[in-house]
Amino acid sequence: MLTAKKRHSYSLQFKLSVANECKPNVVGHGFHALAKKHHVTSSMARQWCNLRDEQTQASKDRRLATRSLRRMPGAGRKPEHHQLEQQLHVCVATRHKKELRVKDKYILLHALNVHRSLTENGAPPTDCRLSSGWLDRFKGRYNLGSRRQAATRTLPDNATDICLQFIRKTQELIEEHHILP
Repeated sequence: MLTAKKRHSYSLQFKLSVANECKPNVVGHGFHALAKKHHVTSSMARQWCNLRDEQTQASKDRRLATRSLRRMPGAGRKPEHHQLEQQLHVCVATRHKKELRVKDKYILLHALNVHRSLTENGAPPTDCRLSSGWLDRFKGRYNLGSRRQAATRTLPDNATDICLQFIRKTQELIEEHHILP
C-alpha cells in the first residue's frame, strides 16, 4: 500500500539560508547539491533562489517573518469577486477612519448593493453568495474586525453635587440604623 508523501512547511529564514548558499556555476553549490544537502527537492531550491528578493522583502514584514501570515503577498487563490471586495474594503475603511461602528449585517447589505450596481453597470452577471463564511474570509483577507462604538463618557457638570449628596445620604443611614464601622 502506497502512502501519500508528507508535505513540509519551511520557514522563511530556512528558505533564505538555502537561497543565499546558492552559487550558480560553482560545483557543490548548485540546485541539486543544495537540495541534497538540505533534504528538499531541486525545484524547491531553484524556486527559492529565483524568489530571493521577494523573500528578503517579506522577511521585513513581521507577520510573514513570524509566520502568522502563511503565504507570500499575492500568493494563493484569488477572490472570485475582486472588484466588489475592493469597493467594500474602501467603504469599511472610510467608516473605520471616522470611528463609526461597522456591523457584519451592514457589510453584507453593502456588498449586496455593490454587487447589484456592478451588474447594472455592465459587469458580467455572476453567482454571488454572500454568506457568513464569505464575510469571515473577507475580513481575514483585509485584516478587518467589527469595530464597536467607542463611547467616551464624561462626567456631568453637577458631579460634585451628586457625590456630596450620596455621601450625606449614606452618613444619615449609618447614624439612623446605628451601623458600626
